[in-house]
Amino acid sequence: MVHAHDVRQFTFLRLVLLAGVIAVAVFNGQGFSPAFDPLLYLLTPFLRGTPLGTQMGFFYTTSALLSLMTFMFSGLLAAFYERLLGRRTSTTVSMLIWLAVAALLTYPAYKAWQDIF
Repeated sequence: MVHAHDVRQFTFLRLVLLAGVIAVAVFNGQGFSPAFDPLLYLLTPFLRGTPLGTQMGFFYTTSALLSLMTFMFSGLLAAFYERLLGRRTSTTVSMLIWLAVAALLTYPAYKAWQDIF
């Protein structure tokens, strides 16, 4: 029998892990990330002539897109894990996989950040 306290605790843990994934993805989207400059170079022709075609628009759009790509790509392995086991909802293990893959994708940005400071 599942108690309401266990359900609340499980939901809170999943939200904390999701917040961790978001924090790691946002860290990877910063300007010191090695993937930032190549993505900025690729986005430049598409952003010129738009309201985002300013220097700050380039920076924030690149940062947001890199963060979103980290968030989405890191969730792929967790989704494959859930599909393989036939789960309908995320489990703690799948959320931990998501966080671990996001951390692995962010490792080059972390190394670049260490070199700055």
